[in-house]
Amino acid sequence: MYAPKSTSLKVAIANDITLIDRERDRQLPLKIYYPQAVGVFPTIIFSHGAGGSKEAFTSLSTFLASCGYICIHPTHYGHNVNNLLASGMQEVKKYVYDPQVWQVRPLDITFIINSFAQLQQQIPVLQGKMDSSRLGISGHSFGAYVTMLLAGATVDTPWQQNVSYSEVRASAFLAISPQGTGQFGLNPRSWQGVKSPVLTISGSRDRGWEKQPPAWRLEAFRCLPPGNKYHLLIAGANHFSYGDRQDADLMFRRLTNQRYPEASPQSDLLKQKRISNYIQTISVAFWDAYFKQVTAAKEFLLSNYIQASSQGEATVFSK
Repeated sequence: MYAPKSTSLKVAIANDITLIDRERDRQLPLKIYYPQAVGVFPTIIFSHGAGGSKEAFTSLSTFLASCGYICIHPTHYGHNVNNLLASGMQEVKKYVYDPQVWQVRPLDITFIINSFAQLQQQIPVLQGKMDSSRLGISGHSFGAYVTMLLAGATVDTPWQQNVSYSEVRASAFLAISPQGTGQFGLNPRSWQGVKSPVLTISGSRDRGWEKQPPAWRLEAFRCLPPGNKYHLLIAGANHFSYGDRQDADLMFRRLTNQRYPEASPQSDLLKQKRISNYIQTISVAFWDAYFKQVTAAKEFLLSNYIQASSQGEATVFSK
């Protein structure tokens, strides 16, 4: 039986790297997690949520790097943590609701892909290790929206319908807490053209910015065409449950001026650890299935193992 777990590769981090897109007059700070091992590794680009930064989801990418993946985290200026601290969440929301902004992050990701050769020059230890033929894109919240756009989801803008930002060089996509219809130009037909493997993740308490019910986070999966599509639903998880505990607490307090809403510090930590384990397990199984062609990993995705082992706290749907 396939058992997703760390292969115990030593992990190194390249931080304080900045790519400069002179054409757009835009800087992209990066944090890169990579295995300290000989080989050529699949590469995953992770896009943080609005108000986040390249420091988000450290535990997940450290785990994936230990399993033989290179993970690249950019900071998307314009709606990162610095803007949140300076202007507050209302200004961040105003920014991301602007249709002219929707293309900014997809172009950031495209620029990073175009810069793989430059990155390997800047970080010599990565020379020859980044496999651009096995390229995945992932993200949380607004980063999940970006992930879906790059997967081929289309949006309607005030000036054009069915706008596409598809990135054909990427071949698998993982979206944590994606948006449903009625926001950022998404509609029921938006996902019809997404043919690549996709994994989405949401929680039973994960509401949208405009108080949409948790079922709204399932709409992307439900609207995707069948074939290599999966959804992990975690009972009790909210929008801040998926990343590192300290990041979730800090972000929640910045957004609401309240403490992270859990019963007690002890139950909070235990629950966060379980959620982290579910996400690590399903993520590496997904990437292994489609980037390393591990047949048992795909069988694992189609099984009820997670539901059974979690006693129903986490459930995987597939189509």
